[in-house]
Amino acid sequence: MRSRQFVCGIRARQRGVALMLLMLLAIVTASAIFVAALGQPGTRNALQEQERTLQALQQAKEALIAWAANNSTDPGLLPCPEDTSNIGTATEGDTLTAPPNCGGLPAIGRLPWYALNLGDLRDAYGERLWYAVSPGFRGAPINSDTQGQLTVDGVANRAVAIIFSPGPALTGQTRPTPTAAVPPQVQNYLDLSNNDGDGIFVTTGTAGQFNDKLMIITANDLFRVVERRVVSDVAFALNEYFKCGNQYMKADGTCNAVATANNFFPQPAAFSDTQCLGTATILAACNDNVGITAGRIPANPATAWSTYSLLRGSATGTTKVRGATVTTNTTNWFQRNGWRELIYYSVDAACTTAPACATGNNAPTPAIGSKYNKVVLVSAGPALSAQNGRSVSKITKSNYFEGQNVASANNAFAASPPVGIPYNDITFGIP
Repeated sequence: MRSRQFVCGIRARQRGVALMLLMLLAIVTASAIFVAALGQPGTRNALQEQERTLQALQQAKEALIAWAANNSTDPGLLPCPEDTSNIGTATEGDTLTAPPNCGGLPAIGRLPWYALNLGDLRDAYGERLWYAVSPGFRGAPINSDTQGQLTVDGVANRAVAIIFSPGPALTGQTRPTPTAAVPPQVQNYLDLSNNDGDGIFVTTGTAGQFNDKLMIITANDLFRVVERRVVSDVAFALNEYFKCGNQYMKADGTCNAVATANNFFPQPAAFSDTQCLGTATILAACNDNVGITAGRIPANPATAWSTYSLLRGSATGTTKVRGATVTTNTTNWFQRNGWRELIYYSVDAACTTAPACATGNNAPTPAIGSKYNKVVLVSAGPALSAQNGRSVSKITKSNYFEGQNVASANNAFAASPPVGIPYNDITFGIP
C-alpha cells in the first residue's frame, strides 16, 4: 500500500501538469485570437495603408531636406508648392519658381514631386501629397537662427514645413481630376484649420470631419543636414585658401590654372568683433587678428581670399565651390545668409604662417576629442532653450555653443554629444 505522502506527491504533480496544460491552452487560444484578428477583413489592410502612407510622407520629408541642403544659392531654401500651370504636361509636379514668395507665405499646395525627383509619389489612397512652407524659407537670410513660423497643435514656431496625406475625400469634399485650368482646391483635400490658408495646423480632429496625416519638418530636422553642408563647404574654402591662394580649387583637389599657394590658414577674427556680424557686405572690417587662434572666420584677412572664395565679406560676386561655377555674379550665400555669425573657427597657431604648417610637426591643437586637426570648425545649431540670449548678445559664446566647445582658450572640442546636457553643435576638422 502506497503511503499518503507518495499519493499526495502524485496528485501534486498531476495538478502541476494540468496547470501547465491550461497555460499552454491559454497561450494557443490567445495566439489564435491574435492571428484571427490580423486576418479580419480590413485590419491588415488598414495597417498596410498606414505604413504605405507613412513611408510616402517620410520619403517626401527626406527629399525636401536634401533639396534644401543642396541648394546652390541659399542652403536651407525650401521649394514652393507645385506649379499648377504644369498639370497635364511633361513637367507636372514641378515647383513654382516665380514669384520667390510662392504667391504668398505661408504657401500651401501639392508637393512638387517632380522637382524633388520623387516620381509620382502618392499616399495609400492614391492621393498626391500636399505641402506647406513657412515664411522665412524662401529667401535670404536663411541660417540656423531662422525659425519655422508654422503653428502645430497650438505650439508656435514648431515647423518650417509640413507634408500632408489628405486621405480619402470626406463628406462635402469633391475631387474632380485636376487640370491646369481647374487646379485642385485645398478645401477638397485638407481638413479643418489645415485648409484655411494661414499658418495654423492640427494633427487631430473629429471623426468624419478629419483624416489628414501630417509629417512636420522642424528647424532642427532641416539645419542638422544643412549645417553639415555649410561646414563642409567652409572647410573646402579654407583648404582652397591654404593650397591655391589666388585661385579656386576644383572638386578633385587640384587648383585652377597656376596658383600661388599660401601654405597657411588665416588667423581668426575675435569672436567679440561686432564688425563680423550681420548679412551686409563687409568691405574693410572683420579682419584676422594677430595672436588669436580661435574666433570667427575673417571677412578680410591680410592675405586676401581668392576672388571666387565663398568666405569673402562681399554679399555678391562670382562664387565657385568645388570648382563648379554657380552663375556669374550670383550672390555669396555665406555672407548674405549670415553664416559667419554661426561658425566658430579654431586653427593651430603654427598653421597661420608658412611654411611651418606644411611640415606636419605641430603641437596637437586644436583637437576634436583626442584627434589632432590643423583646423576645427564648430557650427551652432538653432538656439536651445538656455540660449535665448542670442538675439541680445551675439558675442557671447555660450549663446551659441555647448559644453566643452564654450571653454575659454578653447583648443579641445567635443567629439560626441556630452551626456546630460542639451547639445546640438556640429564639429568638423581639417587634419
